[in-house]
Amino acid sequence: MTGTEATAWQENPLFVCGHRKSGTTLLISLFDHNPQLCVFPDDSSFWYAFFPLYDSDDYSKEDKVDRIINTMFASLRTTWDRLDATSGKEFPLQQLADRFRTRMQDVEGSPRNLLREAVFAVGDTFRDGEEAGFLGWCEKTTSAEVYAAHIFDWFPNAKVIHLLRDPRDNFASLKSGWQARYRKYNDTIERLLQSMIDRGLLGMKMAQVNAARYGSTRYRVVRFEDLTAHPEPVMRELADFAGIDFNERLLFPTAYGMPWKGNNFDGLKFKKPDPTNVGRWRSRITDHEAALIEFHFEKEMLQWDYEPVLKAAARADAATQHYKWHNFTQTYSVAGAGNTFKKKAPGA
Repeated sequence: MTGTEATAWQENPLFVCGHRKSGTTLLISLFDHNPQLCVFPDDSSFWYAFFPLYDSDDYSKEDKVDRIINTMFASLRTTWDRLDATSGKEFPLQQLADRFRTRMQDVEGSPRNLLREAVFAVGDTFRDGEEAGFLGWCEKTTSAEVYAAHIFDWFPNAKVIHLLRDPRDNFASLKSGWQARYRKYNDTIERLLQSMIDRGLLGMKMAQVNAARYGSTRYRVVRFEDLTAHPEPVMRELADFAGIDFNERLLFPTAYGMPWKGNNFDGLKFKKPDPTNVGRWRSRITDHEAALIEFHFEKEMLQWDYEPVLKAAARADAATQHYKWHNFTQTYSVAGAGNTFKKKAPGA
């Protein structure tokens, strides 16, 4: 799959998005190595590690190319190293980077081109010779829904699949990864919870707005619960939405065409979509955490058929308690003083 001249399939992208730990990795693994799609087989990180910060004249084209290699392709190496079938096999990072650099030689360093050519470089490296059967290409980042307007501006033929999950289960999954991952990025569980409120709620609001704005033929919202409980009818529907043929491979997760057992922090391994973790928030998070999520997400939960179960008073009390922490972690401007200060919690 050499050269940079566009063919029909290269103008037909499919984007998978949704809040982290909402099922986006599962879905991209079901599309992985599909004979009709050139798939970037992991979270590309493009929409948070590259765009919009590097969409600036402060960075040269070479800077931007390097950034893509050091973020998008680095994430692929992480997935590769977790696959049993690749044990002892070196990830072809240099080959992948070289092919990407070659593709970028004759095209402008716009974010649109950088994203496209990065995906195509993956095809060059792992799917060379298969492009005759491609009908489109597929990329997943857990922030893409926020940038839907950019996606449809850059790619007029684009389609988007947005994964939603019960926000209580979503946070339960995040919390299960505290020791392994998220404590590296958040200093307390409370801050991880705040990120769920900020980012998770934004994603659910975007699902409603984008679905109405772009219509069901371009933007499809899918619940994690439906995908795991009824994988075949959901994947048949999504195959039709994406304009590809349904086949049995769409029911079994893979990465680079090899079996993918998931990224569950509890060590559970799955051979196919599985509803084991649906509704487990009751045993995985505290009443305070559940009540706080219901306080902030109530409207969106009802819209997407997730039933709040805690009393309104308990939700309000949780919000009050959380604000005691939140109010002393922010930076404020002092009215008329022209400077800022940060409140400190008692004893800090």
